[in-house]
Amino acid sequence: MGKDVRNCLILIGIFILIFVSIYVISLIIPNKTADKASISELTQQLYSVEQSVRYSAVTQLAEIDSDKTVEPLIFALGTGDYRTSKKAASVLIEMGDIVVNPLCDALSNDNADIRKEAAIALGEIGDTRAVEPLISALKDEDTYVRTEAANSLGKLKDTRAISPLVTVLSEDADEFVRVTAATALGEIGDNKAVDPLIAALAEDTDENVRYTVASALGEIGDNKAVDPLITILSEDTNEYVRTAVASALGQIGDRDSLQTLISFLEDESFPHRAEVAIALGTFKDESALEPLITALSKVDDEYFRGVAAIAIAQIGGSSYFELLVPLLKDESSFV
Repeated sequence: MGKDVRNCLILIGIFILIFVSIYVISLIIPNKTADKASISELTQQLYSVEQSVRYSAVTQLAEIDSDKTVEPLIFALGTGDYRTSKKAASVLIEMGDIVVNPLCDALSNDNADIRKEAAIALGEIGDTRAVEPLISALKDEDTYVRTEAANSLGKLKDTRAISPLVTVLSEDADEFVRVTAATALGEIGDNKAVDPLIAALAEDTDENVRYTVASALGEIGDNKAVDPLITILSEDTNEYVRTAVASALGQIGDRDSLQTLISFLEDESFPHRAEVAIALGTFKDESALEPLITALSKVDDEYFRGVAAIAIAQIGGSSYFELLVPLLKDESSFV
């Protein structure tokens, strides 16, 4: 009798285990189906005329752990509203490696917004598989796509991009694209870009481009750029450009250019001594302190005296505080 009861209990236990297993499987299988259905449904919501619906759809797609969300998220890059497209882009960036190839493909999409956002995302992800597709995107018909492609190539810092970026710098009709190409070349930091940048500094008619080119030369730091930069400092009519040139000379830190700049500072006929003072401050060399103080006593220009005081503080040294104290009484609040 006892044996029969035990056997009966074992059978009951087996039936309970089977039932529980079937129940658990029934919960799992519908959830998978629901996920598939939800991706399809959320994709349809991306076509909604309501911005809030589109944004909500992207937010929900972000919560689904599936590579099947990549395609609708890329579609969302081109929905036309900033909030939704940027949310989709941030989700794709977080997904990392698995979206690189789809985003590279998206650089050929018919929708310019998708191409632009794809270029931005690829730069943020930082995978060098994107270099060649981004180089191709430098020829895109859309200005914003070309700009973001150049920007991302700068972030990737791959030397394969130097020659294509140089071509953009010399040939692209849009000044903002040229500015971004110059910035990218500075970020890559390869000396191969120095000669083309020097040419652009002398030849480009847009002051924003020349400013950025000067900054790029400072970032690269090649002494080859020193003489051309000094020439531009003497000749360029744009104060904005001359300031960038002065800073670039300071970044390069060539000793010969330091003496040239000091001679400019001491030359009362030199028209751009304020920019020279900025450059000397960047050098942080104490040999410039005395010329700066001498110039301060002779130059009435408020802007010059102000930047000269800043340069003295930047250089520092044991006596800089004593040199600056008298300037506290200067009639100009700027100084």
